[in-house]
Amino acid sequence: MSFRLCAIAAALTATLAMPAQAQLLFMITRSGAKLTAEDMATVRTSVGRLLAQQKVGTADGWTASNGVTGETTLARLFESDGYPCAEIKLLVSRAGRQTPYTFNVCKNTDGQWLIAP
Repeated sequence: MSFRLCAIAAALTATLAMPAQAQLLFMITRSGAKLTAEDMATVRTSVGRLLAQQKVGTADGWTASNGVTGETTLARLFESDGYPCAEIKLLVSRAGRQTPYTFNVCKNTDGQWLIAP
């Protein structure tokens, strides 16, 4: 797994489990602008809605407070080591540029969805 992918995975794990601003830095777009903690709350809410619905192919559009828009999609559901997992696709749009992210989350024994390696 590349360093960038590992960094994104580690940060998203923290993002889904704990909303601390310092742990939201993975959302640095290729243009170098990052989403705020409030914006990341929008992303977390979007991911949470998709995970609650459990319908593959469902997309959830969102607009962050700073005008950044995005779409979160539940790409697939699967099982890994006996845990329910989901592949999430995230497309962040800013000033005509789109940045895609893809990551997997799995539900742990405490019922929390965490980034899977």
